Amino acid sequence: EVAHQIGIELAQKMWGERFEVLVSTHLDKNHYHNHFVVNSVSFVDGKRYYDNKANYKRLRKLSDELCKKYHLSVIDKPQNKSMHYAQWMAENEHKPSWRTIIREDVDYAINQSMTMKQFYRQLENLGYELKFGKHIAVRPPDKQRFVRLKSLSNDDSYTEEAIKDKILEQSIVRLESIHKPERIKTYHYQGNIKKAKKITGLRALYFHYLYRMGILPKNVPNKQRVHFLLKEELRYIDRITQETTLLCQKHINTIDELDDHCEMAQHHLDERIKERRCLYNKIRRCRNRERKELLQKDIAKLSDEIKQLRKEVMLYEGIRERSQKMKHHLEMINNEERKEREHDERRWRNSRSSSQNDTTRN
Repeated sequence: EVAHQIGIELAQKMWGERFEVLVSTHLDKNHYHNHFVVNSVSFVDGKRYYDNKANYKRLRKLSDELCKKYHLSVIDKPQNKSMHYAQWMAENEHKPSWRTIIREDVDYAINQSMTMKQFYRQLENLGYELKFGKHIAVRPPDKQRFVRLKSLSNDDSYTEEAIKDKILEQSIVRLESIHKPERIKTYHYQGNIKKAKKITGLRALYFHYLYRMGILPKNVPNKQRVHFLLKEELRYIDRITQETTLLCQKHINTIDELDDHCEMAQHHLDERIKERRCLYNKIRRCRNRERKELLQKDIAKLSDEIKQLRKEVMLYEGIRERSQKMKHHLEMINNEERKEREHDERRWRNSRSSSQNDTTRN
């Protein structure tokens, strides 16, 4: 009641003289909070309300005054270091946001570097574009905006100085352990690879995609670095897994086979919907209670089948769309890797030719 009263008073002071406002107090979270729906056209002069920074500051000032009036706490010195809503949602759902992906790549680049120059080179190898100014900013592949590294956390652990300290600290640790040989793990597999049937088509595409995402194989550590484009796909891993399972269950390898299965599932779906519609009509005309209960059980059974068939049809349609996206992503990644190899080969040839010239002069 107090929260709602504060909301009403805030709406009256902020908009009440010129605009209509609906105040709704929500109790669905651990904290009570208000939502305001404002008719942006004034009932006094017909002019529009603009939600700009000045009005936002006025709203916050009025809210603070009301909180003090009702003896509630007020943030005296806001630091403006709140987490982005998309990142907060993704982390609560245990799914990676593109900001968390950037943070993971930055951590990887730090771990692979001994100097800041190597750190920048590692980020460029991962596909990032760098911008230097007052703060270091990076732009991921296929993104329009740059992201400042210092904004990746709220505790200043990704400022330029903090990154330098991390690189220096791990460089010391690496030098101390340079004489300790790492134990190489060995893995043994049973079966004959030559006799195994080769997977082709869509199934091979999905398995290769999961491998490049670092999902397969499950029990073997994947040493290769996951590309940024594939990291973003991790948020859809549940759907990709369902599509892969369906392809394997139905032994689908080509788009034509996919279309045939999709048409068949759609046909069965339409038939079940017609059957259920007929049963609904029978229930409307039925006067026998026992008969009606039997019909309702049949409807429930059909509804379960319809639900499964709809899901199957959606998966088929998703496979058709996603397979094209997968091919596009893999083609882009392969082109980047090919350019990197060509660049390394040219650099190696140039260094070799220069060393040979030096030897000839000597």
